[in-house]
Formats: sequence, C-alpha cells, structure tokens
Amino acid sequence: MEHIFWPALKMERMPLLLESYREEVTRRLQILYDNIEHGEVALSECVAGILAEKLLRYEHPLQWDSVLKELLTEQGNPLAYSQAYGKRLFKFDAQWKQTPVHAVYAHFWIMSQYGADAERYGNMIAGMITSSGWIYNEEVSPTGLRTRMKSELLMNMAMGTAVLHKAQMLAVETPRLKSALADLAPTKYLSAEYYRLVSLRNLSAENYFVTDCDSLVKNCMLPEGFCDFNIADKVDDYMGTKKRVQRDRMVASPLSTLYARELARCGTGACSAEVNAVAVEHAKLLKKGPEAIPAFRIRDIPIDFGAGVTMGEIVAALVLIEQVL
Repeated sequence: MEHIFWPALKMERMPLLLESYREEVTRRLQILYDNIEHGEVALSECVAGILAEKLLRYEHPLQWDSVLKELLTEQGNPLAYSQAYGKRLFKFDAQWKQTPVHAVYAHFWIMSQYGADAERYGNMIAGMITSSGWIYNEEVSPTGLRTRMKSELLMNMAMGTAVLHKAQMLAVETPRLKSALADLAPTKYLSAEYYRLVSLRNLSAENYFVTDCDSLVKNCMLPEGFCDFNIADKVDDYMGTKKRVQRDRMVASPLSTLYARELARCGTGACSAEVNAVAVEHAKLLKKGPEAIPAFRIRDIPIDFGAGVTMGEIVAALVLIEQVL
C-alpha cells in the first residue's frame, strides 16, 4: 500500500539510500528501537521506522505488528501514542489515549503489510464522517468546522478516502465527500491542495479539482526548492487578518518540492519546465546529506524543540533525488 505523504514511493522498490544519509537514518532507527523497549512510541514513528528499515535493507526487521498490538491498540482501536509516550508530553497525561484519522490510517498502513482486514478500518473511518462530509474524530477534538485547519481537513480526507477505497466502501459515501471538497475554496498551501488531489483521485472525481496549480506552484517557488506556502499569504483563517511575518522566512522542503511537481502536472504545463529545473537544483543540494534539509524553527528562539528534520523529509529527499537526477 502506497503512503499518501510520498507520491510515487513504492514500498517494494525503495529509493537508493545514499551514503551521506546512512549514518543519520541508522542513528534515528536505533533511538526508536531503544524508545520502544521503554514503551515510548507514536504511530507516526512506527511508519518512520518501517521506512528506515527498508532504506537500510534490513533482512530481519522489527515485528511491527507486535509493537502495535502491545503499545498502540486498545480494545481493537488504534492509538496515536503509547501511554509512556503520552506521559512524556507536557500536560498531555489525560489526552494521550486518542484515535484521530491519521492514527487509523497509519495503523492500517502498517497492518496491511501483515494481512489486515481492510473492512474493519473502513468501518472506523466511516464512523468518523461528519454531517458536513468531512472526516475527523469529534471525540478527539470538538473544534468547530469553521476554525479547523484546512490542511488538517484535507489530509484527513486523503487518508480517510484511501482507507475506504481499500475497503471497497466508497460508493455509499462518495456524494457527500465530493460535496465537502467542492464546497471548500482552493487554499494557498501546496500540501493542502496535494491532499485535495489525492482525495479526488481516490473518489474517481479528479474533474472536481479546480485549483489554479500554475499560480500556486509559482507562488511557493524558491530558487532552491519549494515552500509549503508563501509567507506573504499568512492569514488568520478565522479572523481573516494578516499575520506578522517580519521575522519569518520561507524554507525549501523536500516534501513540498515533491508536491509541487505532482501539482504542476495538473496545471496547463506552462510552468512545468521551471518546476522541474528548480526540483533538479533542490535534489543536487540534498545529495550532500540530511544537513542540507533546513529545519523549521519558531523564528529565532534558541530552544530545543526536538529533531528539526523528520524521517518524512529524509525519505522525500531520497525520492526526489532518484526521480530527477
């Protein structure tokens, strides 16, 4: 099963792990193994662990189904975090036990490699489809639709429709899911519009995709890659007011560059050559190793918020390098 985060990534044919990345991937995987020994793990980290093992071509990978059953499942429901992991988070002690859409998707993505029952996960997603047509677990977050982040709504839709598609349960739900997507105006975020595109492809309704991809991609372009959004467009969704961006800067992300290439294919083709040229420059830079991936930070606050670059960005970098160089 392909993962929605990395377009064109095939699990049976992982990209070549460059020597410049091997040490960092190995180090991160060992830290994850150690944390699992202490019961501290999140479902997203398990996805990263599987990808790391495949990149390293491990012949004896961890039994991830056992990890999920022991630490990340309760009464048959996927858990986003293990109990020990939840206790590690600030003031999260009473909230760690939760099953958001991304947890169902990650759990299914992992367990599908062990012959999981797709219908069981499809029923979980079907139970999260709200009256508005959007997919989210209202028990986890009662936030109203108006104040929910559009990127979250569209990511949930992409993940939810992917599970329903695998479970062959889309036919009944397709009309209201399509309606929700059609009613949401295009955003100015590469990731959000990429998730919209994935959702509509899952629904066999790509004709509903009306985003001006040429303008969006150009607006998020940097000389060395693509940022998810242009900081000049930062607006409070609820108030409609501009946000302060004097100290912000746009950062090129391997994931964003992958999404830009995917979205450019849906445009008129007018900017395809420019997008590919920038992607090539980005890939050349990324060949140096993980240090070439800039970490997102909260302005210039010198506080350690943890690893700045995720395994997701590392995998995206390797995919991009293989695709364009």
